[in-house]
Amino acid sequence: MSVSCSPELARPAGKAGCRLELQLLATWRRAGRALKSGDVESVHAFRAAQRRLETALRVFHGGSAPALPRGVRRFLKRLGQRAGVCRDLDVQLAWLAGALARLPPHQKPGARWMMARLEAKRDKALTRLQRELKQGRARSEHRLQTRIKALGSLKARKNRLPTAGALVARTIAAWSDQLDLQLAAIHSLRDWSEAHRARMTVKRIRFLLAPFAEGMRGAPAVIDRLIVRCGLAMARRSGPIASPSFPGHLLGPQVTRGPGQPTSRSTIPPVSGPLVATAAGRPAW
Repeated sequence: MSVSCSPELARPAGKAGCRLELQLLATWRRAGRALKSGDVESVHAFRAAQRRLETALRVFHGGSAPALPRGVRRFLKRLGQRAGVCRDLDVQLAWLAGALARLPPHQKPGARWMMARLEAKRDKALTRLQRELKQGRARSEHRLQTRIKALGSLKARKNRLPTAGALVARTIAAWSDQLDLQLAAIHSLRDWSEAHRARMTVKRIRFLLAPFAEGMRGAPAVIDRLIVRCGLAMARRSGPIASPSFPGHLLGPQVTRGPGQPTSRSTIPPVSGPLVATAAGRPAW
């Protein structure tokens, strides 16, 4: 499958990164305002918006680009941790609510007691998240936006600031190598930490590619193949991983091998076109 090149990928990395990060920052702000409702969807949307923003910051603010202030990094890390706690509790509550109808009568009181405890914990976790966002948002947002705009003012120089396409291709190549090692470390359901790290690497690759997909013919299909291929590799090594965020619905009947059966270490589907980097680290475009 061929993939046409997005115009953004031909821009200098600083300018393309600045445009992308400002868009993701605006989305993150809207998701933060929506947290006032406190419902499941708002927490999930905020967490996803922050992860997309953090992925872009990780890619475009490395090397010679302006580094993020330590206070901003810590602020985002605290928000991510608190949002993760809320999301985990939401998933546990949804699982219990679905299981309640199937439980025998003598077990239902215990399940309701557990749900009440989880709901109380969730309320506290949401309050902490909202308080953290309110207290540090104004100062951190201003510092972050200033640093993002500084990134956009950088001028491309030979061997210093590559095009966005070269930077994206180089990052995907590095994360793909990392993913191979992470998948090789998964042998059973006991290797949950390794599976989680592999899943997060897949998400980072998807978050990095997704903003450029609109201008790239065929890119969404390539991203879907990437997720399915990595999901198959994880499932074949350890069996289906029970994770609320794991894209199991994409696997469907394709998972045919059982746990312990061999699988290829090739995790990334073959892609022809501008996403293929050369040996020198430069993309084909």
